[in-house]
Amino acid sequence: MFSSWNGLESSKWAGAVLVGSLWSGGMVSGASPDFELVGTQAGPGAGVGIWDCLPDGRVIALVGDEIVLETSPQVGSYDVVGEMPGGLLAPWGASFLEVSPDGARFMVGDNNFDGAFVYLIEVSDLVGGVVSPMAYLHENYTAKWRDDYQIAISYGNPVTFLGEVAILDIASGVTIPVLTIGGASGGVAFNANGNLLAANGYDFGGGGSETGDVRAFSAAAIDAVIDGREGMIDFEVAGELVLNALSGASLNFDLDVNLLVGGARADEGNFFVLADGGAVADAVVGIDTVEGNEMFSADPVAGADTIYRGQFNVGTGEWLLDGGDGLLYRYWLNACLELKVDQMQRGETSTFRISRGTPGRRVGLIYGTARGTTYVIEQLQFCADLGIRGVRRNHLLSSADLRMDAAGNAEVAVQIPVGLAEGRRLLFEAAQAGTCPDECSSRVLIAEVE
Repeated sequence: MFSSWNGLESSKWAGAVLVGSLWSGGMVSGASPDFELVGTQAGPGAGVGIWDCLPDGRVIALVGDEIVLETSPQVGSYDVVGEMPGGLLAPWGASFLEVSPDGARFMVGDNNFDGAFVYLIEVSDLVGGVVSPMAYLHENYTAKWRDDYQIAISYGNPVTFLGEVAILDIASGVTIPVLTIGGASGGVAFNANGNLLAANGYDFGGGGSETGDVRAFSAAAIDAVIDGREGMIDFEVAGELVLNALSGASLNFDLDVNLLVGGARADEGNFFVLADGGAVADAVVGIDTVEGNEMFSADPVAGADTIYRGQFNVGTGEWLLDGGDGLLYRYWLNACLELKVDQMQRGETSTFRISRGTPGRRVGLIYGTARGTTYVIEQLQFCADLGIRGVRRNHLLSSADLRMDAAGNAEVAVQIPVGLAEGRRLLFEAAQAGTCPDECSSRVLIAEVE
């Protein structure tokens, strides 16, 4: 029984609940990430591509003017929780719905062109009636939050028809164009370091960037434009080329910087792409572009004329892909080990179960509070990607000589402290010894103290 938690206990008494499971990373650059289709769930409706995920794992969507919310994560049933005021959205529906990182609000694009608006809705306003959105005058195609108060909007300039990206500050209402693209607007995304990734959604002519080019622009370069120290960034000559795939209509990161690319292109089949996080990280800083063998691709709606869009569901640790057939396709990144826990109650003993290991191999259960680069508990030769700085041996919650049994299973009983600070998230990962870097580890279990 292990109860040393390296100083995490505080004077608050709280319990801990399991909130999700994520892959720990550690993919080797140069190899395609190994994703697996693990199931489907009903989407908000056939052809309804305007949706996102709340931090608790529930899908929220617009179906016409109705705002619907999944009753529980992964169940695929939805309740109407609000309604947009009539006449705000284009007759063909909204352009996007994007939930802020803290889950407190979401932005909706009206999908009009000249004289268009985006609308901010507070989640607390979803009480079943007509919502009272805050309106901001701006053209819109898609968007991605930079933080909880700034959002990047990708749109077509109504005069030049070229794609542009602007940063809207919802507190001041000020919108500043930061990027111009020599083609149509495409997807946008921010990585963990605040770098902006944007795509050329359709190349209008020869020369310069091509359809599906995704380029990265540093957070510092974006700030320089916002602060007025520099003019708009030219997509054609600035930034770093990350990859070329499809039309880049949908760009999204998971927590391990694997990059989803959706869209379509006449010279390619219908599929989506998930690019390896290590290769993407290299490309963002100009080391090398992502190659085809560093991308996973799939077409779950086989034979259909599909433009895939997708979101990473932080609450469940899986990718959800929408192929327009009314289903959301659930993808996990495969892990060598499987880690499960029966409960996470304060003051109680939790049993962590590790499976799919190598019989007789030493295995460790490691905890942390943050994600980041791979580290090693050198004395024991365990690896994990929990981002713990100044690692000490007591981050290992299992005994040093724990081994997988003949069936490749192991169990660890852990006493959950009663004094963890409220709201703290704890990360747990199992890793076999001598398999650095992360060649045989589990997805990360996330527990949040309540």
